[in-house]
Amino acid sequence: DGPWIGVRTNGKGMISVNFTSRELQIHKGWDGGSTGDANPLAAVPYVVDNQWHDVQVTLQGTSILVRVDGDALVEVEGLDHTGHPVPPAGGICLAARRWTNGTGHTVVAFDDVRVMPLSAAGDR
Repeated sequence: DGPWIGVRTNGKGMISVNFTSRELQIHKGWDGGSTGDANPLAAVPYVVDNQWHDVQVTLQGTSILVRVDGDALVEVEGLDHTGHPVPPAGGICLAARRWTNGTGHTVVAFDDVRVMPLSAAGDR
């Protein structure tokens, strides 16, 4: 398993970017529920390789774009399709994700974390 990045976390909901041992997943949580490994909003193949990477998460309205080392890996439009609205604002949460049945320890490190308004982030 690997990094877990939560955005617009506000106690009632959030959007998360989860790096698992086999893929990058986009999830949504809301008051009382969430998507899970069996029903992510999106999933693309990705292997965590214990190397440093530049990860950029751009959340605009109800759309998310995730880039790793400059390459767009996944983009989801209409994050509100679960019937639960996307949180309009909130903080970020950085954590290590470890699957319930995972073995060993999951260690992640974050460096040079920046949060910018979209006007300063440049093109999507």
